[in-house]
Order: sequence, then structure tokens, then C-alpha cells
Amino acid sequence: MKLERAALLPEPELPDSDELRARGRRLAGTVALGSCAFLEEHGVACELEYKRRRVAAGATMFQAQVGYRDIEKTERACLQVDAHLRGRGYRVDRYGLIFDRSMGYPPAVRAQRPRGTGLVVDDPERLRRLTARVPVAPHFGDHMIGPPASVENTVMALEAGSTSLGNLAQYYTFDLLYEGGDIDRTEATVTAIALVAALPVEVIIHSNLDDGFASLFSDLCCSLGMVLVEQHIVGKLLGATLAHSFGQTFPDPVHRIAFQRALGRVEPQAGTMIYGDTTGFRPEEWSNVAVLASSLTADLLAQRLSPTLHAIVPVPLTEFSRIPEPEEIITAQETANGLNERIEALLPLVDVSAADALAERLIEGGRHFASALFRGFEEAGIDTASPVEMLLAIKRLGPRRLEMLFGPGERSPESGRRRPVLPSNAIVEVERRIDAVVTGLPEELPKALRARELVACIATTDVHEWGKLGLERAFEQLGVRVVDAGVNADPDRVVRCALEGGAGFIALSTYNGIALTYARALRREMKRASLELPVYLGGRLNQVPESSNTSLPVDVSAPLREIGCRPCAGVEEMLRHLSGSEAESEA
Repeated sequence: MKLERAALLPEPELPDSDELRARGRRLAGTVALGSCAFLEEHGVACELEYKRRRVAAGATMFQAQVGYRDIEKTERACLQVDAHLRGRGYRVDRYGLIFDRSMGYPPAVRAQRPRGTGLVVDDPERLRRLTARVPVAPHFGDHMIGPPASVENTVMALEAGSTSLGNLAQYYTFDLLYEGGDIDRTEATVTAIALVAALPVEVIIHSNLDDGFASLFSDLCCSLGMVLVEQHIVGKLLGATLAHSFGQTFPDPVHRIAFQRALGRVEPQAGTMIYGDTTGFRPEEWSNVAVLASSLTADLLAQRLSPTLHAIVPVPLTEFSRIPEPEEIITAQETANGLNERIEALLPLVDVSAADALAERLIEGGRHFASALFRGFEEAGIDTASPVEMLLAIKRLGPRRLEMLFGPGERSPESGRRRPVLPSNAIVEVERRIDAVVTGLPEELPKALRARELVACIATTDVHEWGKLGLERAFEQLGVRVVDAGVNADPDRVVRCALEGGAGFIALSTYNGIALTYARALRREMKRASLELPVYLGGRLNQVPESSNTSLPVDVSAPLREIGCRPCAGVEEMLRHLSGSEAESEA
């Protein structure tokens, strides 16, 4: 598979990286870098200064994720969590404010675009009032860096006193519905990073590996390789401070410790957070207790043994089902702090030699990936000194081709794919679950599906690709041909792909609280194209009602049925209906 520039970057002219750098530097001179309650309380110029002090003092840091759609509720929750934990002798070192993905749209069109369940800021002054009251480091982790509104959102974050903002990884994966091409977002991203780099204060450019291509690689070596590649773009080419987070897609405790130690070696100068494992969470809270305890124990041990500039994020037990309430955030934080008080007793029992051996493999494989990518780009005529060309080329290649072209594993002669040097447990777990579903089906059901010679048009309504990966694996085993409409697929694209591919049904995976809005838009496009097909939806079938004053999403299965869609609790339910067995039982 030869990489060719003309196929990847066909535009006769691309934005000039030097001009974007200069634009960012000019903008930096116009930004009034704000203070906030956190910076004033601790007498620091930026969050990194505070973090370095905390690590030097031997402290383990903690982060809480807060972000309801309503900014007043977000502020009340931040104050409640902080006051309660201070009363117990604990502290939250930083808040991850969860902004809605609609914040990625330019402000002029934001109100007309679909909204999810996260924080929506219509008045930047209101955001400044929040950070002026809450004495915890404000980490603006989503949709500041990476979307078309990168410059406007970065200025808003800086003026509110945030010195940690992201999320660069979302540049690759968080395409917005109805956004169009990728040139505008690339220009905005490069300009925003150049702006941050020109400031007199050290501001973190944050990249969450779990939100980007790294979580979709089958080989964790490629994930670490992306760290090195992004360091080149953000640090070497644009001169900003970069920090990576991980954890949501790392269910294995040894892998968590190994990756923490590897990341600490290749990126010792900065850090944001290590998120708890969310791939293992289920609707049953009792099951999530074990997952939370497992990831917390690994992360607390890792920070005691080899401290990095990361805060630990304990995941509330209700995370799988809904947005956690402040009391549930507090419970998770108290659990983490209580376990941290006892973790010292475990240190004599810990042998990290196995994790260190994995860390060595990660670093070696990551360097192979980065070197191969730079070499491959240069041979194809892609300018590795241009952040614009680097970002566009990476985004357009996608995770599978990147891994195929540059991964360190040997190619399999049977599949042509690379064998992972260190397999991603999250990918393995998705495959295991789907395989269990398929093998557990009644004998007659797979036969019925194969006999029907079905064609599925599959897509996701947002960035979360895990459900789509599961669909692909199930359909491959059951003889269902797939027409792939992609990730973050606009409704008109889904309809076009279904028509062109001769699909017999549409299967959508959704997560980010826009299930009903998306389904209505899809139905309108189907009617316009005179397309009559069954539409199945799985994942998080919820949405915040427009009339809501709680910012909490509600289940939308009933209205989905009313507009002619079929909500599914899982893959098996859809397969039973497709085979005809469920339809017969209903009759």
C-alpha cells in the first residue's frame, strides 16, 4: 500500500503554516489572559506551576469531571464538590469542564446546530464568573482546540483563566455534523496552538488519547507513537507545551501502569489526567465498583512509584447510565482519597518489572511508528515541517491505514493486517463480547441471516466508534455485507451511502445525547430521497429535552419508535429482528 501525496492532499494549494503561525502570534498580543480563583488562591501563574509543586511535595492529585448543559448548575456542582471534600480534609486539584460538542461550531451558527448533554456557553462573561468563584484548576478539556471554533474558544478559555485546554485528539475524530471539509478546522487548530505558544504563560495543549485515533489502534505501541508524532507537531513545529491523557480504554491494570511509566519517560514535562476505565462500566452499579477499584488501585500505585504531572479521575458509578449528580461525583472522589490513604501499605508487595518490560516495548514500538510515519510522509512528498500538511495527512489516513502503513507489528499473510506488538485490551474486549453474542445465538438464527444475503449501511452519529466496530465484526461473521457511511456521518451521507450501496437496512451507533435529533434529520433525508428502509439505533438512546431545567438526558426510545425507527438494547436484539425470529414472536 503505497502512500501518495496527490491522493491524500489533492488541493492545488493548502493554507500556509508560516502565515497561520504569524496570525496566532498577532492574536496572542490581543488576548487579555485572565486570572481565576484557583490561580489566585495558590499564587501561581499557571496550572503546570501548581502541579510541579504538588508532585515535588509527594502529593497525588485528583480531578473531577463536571459539565451539565446549564452553566449555573455546573457552577453549583463545582462549589458543592469542592466544599464537601475540603470539609473531609481532601481536595479536588482540577475540574474537567465537559463542554458540549456543539461548542465546536463557530458562535454564529452554534444555536442552529444539534446540542448534546454537555456545557454550552453562550456568554463568555458568565464563564469568567464561574472560574472566579471556584478555587479549582479549570481544565477546558473538550472542543477548545481542534474544531472550527478553535480560535474563538481558545480566547474564551484563556480569558477565563484556564491554562489547560484541549482536545487536540478530537481534531482527528470529532467531525461535526454538517461541518463540511477539514481545511477550516485545520487552519483554526494551527492558529489557536500558535496563539497559545506565543503567550508569556505556559499553557497546556491537551490531547486525550482515548478520544483520538490512538484508542482505535489494535496496537498500543501505535498509541504511544501518536504521542511522539503530536509532540513533533505541537512542540517542535508550533512551540507549545503538549500533554497527553489516557485511561478510559485501558481495562488491564498492568497495561495502565506500563503506559503511565512509558508516557512519563517520553513526556516528563507536562501532564493532564489519567481517566478511570469506562469501557468496563455497565448499567449495574455493583459491577462498576470492581472496575473503579481496579483502575484506581493501578493508578494510585503508579503515581506513588513513578510520579507524573497527571491527576487521577475517579469515575462515578453511574457514568454508564447517565450524567452523574454532584453527590455521585463526591462518592467517587471520597473513594479515591480513602484508597489513596491505604495504598502505601501495598507498595512492599508491588513488583513492576512486568510493567517496565511492557513499557520498554511500548517505547520501542512507538518510536518505530513515529519514525516510519515521518519517513513515509517524506517519501510521499508530504512536508513534515508543515503542521497543516501533517495534521491533514494524519486525519485523512485514519487509524487503520496509519497502523497498516507504519505500525511496528509483522504483517499477517492471511489478513494483510499487522499483528499487534502489544494488543489493545479495549479492542480485544469489544471483539470478545461480540463473539460471545454471535456464538450464543440460536443455531437457526445465523442460518436465517446468511440466507437473506443482507446488506447493512452502518454509521455512528458521533465520534464514538466502539459500537460500529462491534457491528462490523458481528456482520462479518454472519455474512451481512457492510456499506460503511463512517463516523460522525451526516444524515444525507448515510442516505447516499445506503442508496449507492444497495443497503437493505441502516444500523446506527449513537452516544453523545443526540439520538432523537439525529433520527429525525435522517428520516427527513430518507423521505427526500424516497428511501424506505428499517433503521436500527443502539448505544446511548438519550437526549436532554429542550424544555428541561435539569440538564439531564432522558430515554428517547418511545419517540424513536414513533418516527419509525427501532431502538435496540443490544446487537442481539437487532440480529433477532433482522432474522425474522423476533418479528414472528411478536406476531
